[in-house]
Amino acid sequence: MAITTRSVTVALEAGCIVDFGARDPLGPVSVGIFMAYAFGCKNDSPLLPSMTKILSFCGGLPIALSVAGCAVALLVRTVASFERACNIYAVEFEERNTGLGDERTRISSSLRTGILLSLKYLDTEFSKWKANNSPHFEHSVSDLYASLSVLSNQLWVPISVLSRMWKLDEKFALDVAKLFCEMSLATLSYRNLEDGSEKPGITVHDLHLDFCRRRAKEQNSSFTWHAELLNGYLGGVPPADERRVADTLSSCSSDDIVACSPRTWWCASILEDRYIHDNLARHLACSGQYLELAALLMDIRWTHVRFKIGGITALKKDFQCLEESQLYMNCKRGKNGQSEEIVEGFKMILKAAIAFVG
Repeated sequence: MAITTRSVTVALEAGCIVDFGARDPLGPVSVGIFMAYAFGCKNDSPLLPSMTKILSFCGGLPIALSVAGCAVALLVRTVASFERACNIYAVEFEERNTGLGDERTRISSSLRTGILLSLKYLDTEFSKWKANNSPHFEHSVSDLYASLSVLSNQLWVPISVLSRMWKLDEKFALDVAKLFCEMSLATLSYRNLEDGSEKPGITVHDLHLDFCRRRAKEQNSSFTWHAELLNGYLGGVPPADERRVADTLSSCSSDDIVACSPRTWWCASILEDRYIHDNLARHLACSGQYLELAALLMDIRWTHVRFKIGGITALKKDFQCLEESQLYMNCKRGKNGQSEEIVEGFKMILKAAIAFVG
């Protein structure tokens, strides 16, 4: 039996021999994918020397081919020549890409280089858009792409969520999202709502999200973007950095949790937004706001509406986010003044919810 997966864990659990392979970089399928994105349709133009280089860099990986093809298409609009666009892209790619390591490492490095080049080319387009629509907007296109690190793998996210995180009008947030999608850095789609209307949203490939997360880590902005997304719904909490969070957790006790007043995440306007309702606990944990997460899970107003809308599975998911947090780890290790009391309190709340269902 043969399985195809990007997860080594899945392959090992299936008892398979883990191998790595990609299609022929210069084969007809690879060429077809690149041409389709570069020209917007199938094209039988002969292989140029620079195009051969680009295809070799991509290593037959479809997502890398689509990124390269879209970047070349954007360059064609600027230099008005496919051959010249390929030459420019190949030279810049070669200058940036190390090409070291085994095949898997080389292809991963090539995808990263391709995304970096796409963001560089997008910067000009984004600057034009910003000048016409939001001249005082402070973030760069690279910042905004790194902000997508807060999203979960293969999860469709409404544009309204990005609008809140970026502090942009929803129409402008859609414009920015379309720029990413035109470069094959995300996928735009529309979903029907219960009221019959259509809502735009994006999905980001997990390999692209790997890039975003690494980028956010390099910029030390991961905590900040999670906090900005939450503040887009209910403000008032300044973004924290990892050191401040660690200092807070090292000395907090159950009294601190009781004293913490969570924001009103159970209010009607929040409940209408299923994204934040389903992902609130994860964003609180990832922004280092563990005390608020703990206080929220001990607040009957939240546990009631969370259970009513998402059921026991949703409540368990929230508690899992807390169990994986540094606050909970500290409690279990006895690093806080009343650690046993905190841990037992959380367990009792979850047991009560499960008993209620039973």
